[in-house]
Amino acid sequence: MFGKKNHKKQIEFIELKKDIYACLTIESGIGWSNSGFINKKKSVLVDTMYDVQLANELKDFVNSKTSNLDYVINTHYNGDVMWGNQVFEDNIIIGHESILEDYKLENPIYFNKLKETAKNNPKELNRQELFLAQNLEPFDFSNIKIVLPNITFKKRMTMDLEDLKCEIIHVGPAHTRGDSLVWLPDEKILFAGDIVFNKYTPIFWVGRSVNNWIEKLDFIVNKLKPEIVVPGHGPICKIKEVLDLRDYLTYTLSETLTLYNNGMKDPLEICKNINIRDYLDWVQPERIYINVYSMIKELEKVKTPFDFKEISRGVDLMRAYFDEKYNR
Repeated sequence: MFGKKNHKKQIEFIELKKDIYACLTIESGIGWSNSGFINKKKSVLVDTMYDVQLANELKDFVNSKTSNLDYVINTHYNGDVMWGNQVFEDNIIIGHESILEDYKLENPIYFNKLKETAKNNPKELNRQELFLAQNLEPFDFSNIKIVLPNITFKKRMTMDLEDLKCEIIHVGPAHTRGDSLVWLPDEKILFAGDIVFNKYTPIFWVGRSVNNWIEKLDFIVNKLKPEIVVPGHGPICKIKEVLDLRDYLTYTLSETLTLYNNGMKDPLEICKNINIRDYLDWVQPERIYINVYSMIKELEKVKTPFDFKEISRGVDLMRAYFDEKYNR
């Protein structure tokens, strides 16, 4: 559909248009994210994935196309898009200014310890922690060195690749505070980072803005009007899938507000009273708990640090609830 494919280990490289590639992890689930590579007169890598092994696969592909990588862009702070930065630490790395602070919210040492505990002392972990450790098993966090952007921007940055215009547009807070789009207006190609999830249940973190996220999805649809969208997670898509995500967020927010205003304050009970049958085939629909929990915090104007144990408990209970209700 989008051109020739080249399978390489855990990453599929798809040429979208001449010398512009989507780099898609073949697996799905926690941590399996997408990147992009633009190989014009100047070259750009969009995001570096979750660990050194994946980043080295990206680097091998880049090296097969060019002898010089000019820029790396991080679309936000999450580890699954920037913990591979160390493989490219000699390059110019660009990201939103908030990354320099928000990267502290995720710690590879914690995830590595979680995996080790699951292997050696699983009884010390609850079911959700065991589930997370199992999902993180393919990744190696033992040798992660955090490398941050060495050039930052605040609102928008335009890059002249000599034969192609590339814009980096800050659209957060949404999924994270620093969410940014990488937009190729001449080619109508959008590398959306985690502003767009395709067939994945999105995650809206505490302290972010679901209303702004919805507005920025409308901005993509009505202003940018891309022909091809590379989401942060999931298959390459078009406007329809951006609208699907907007509808999910709009519906979940509307249902949450209605139930909350009718006296239901517990996020778990609210989740159980939202009919998400239309979204059950999305990866990990139980993530709705994270979104409802965060929407309530936003509604109450409470900006608390992310309570991983509370979120883990709720997600685990929702997974069990969906398994029983829908015979999954």
